[in-house]
Amino acid sequence: MAFIGFGHISGVTLALAVGGSVFLNQATNGIAKILPSISRKTVQKAITGLGGDLFFTTISSEKREAVLRTIAKSIGNVYGIVLFAGAMSIVLSLLMKRERLVFDASKKEGQDHLEAAKEDESGSIKD
Repeated sequence: MAFIGFGHISGVTLALAVGGSVFLNQATNGIAKILPSISRKTVQKAITGLGGDLFFTTISSEKREAVLRTIAKSIGNVYGIVLFAGAMSIVLSLLMKRERLVFDASKKEGQDHLEAAKEDESGSIKD
């Protein structure tokens, strides 16, 4: 069970890291095209919220709207990745083998395999 929990946490962490990276790179590239005179470091600080007030007050209203559209588009692209991953999970889950997993903590490891082997030999479980 701990391994399954580790997988869940690792999957979420990986998804957040990839999503954040895609968002930051796409937004930075888009804003760099709109405002080529501003350094990439300043653009990234504005996107992440560090020094964004100065950034947004120094540009014209048309460029500000273009920057905000670029940021919104980048968020939409990350959301698309999340939707695609969710859809793939559903589709791949339909291809999985249907079986019930039963975890019984009272049994010692390997004991259930011994019982299954005894059952196969005689048709019923022997103690």
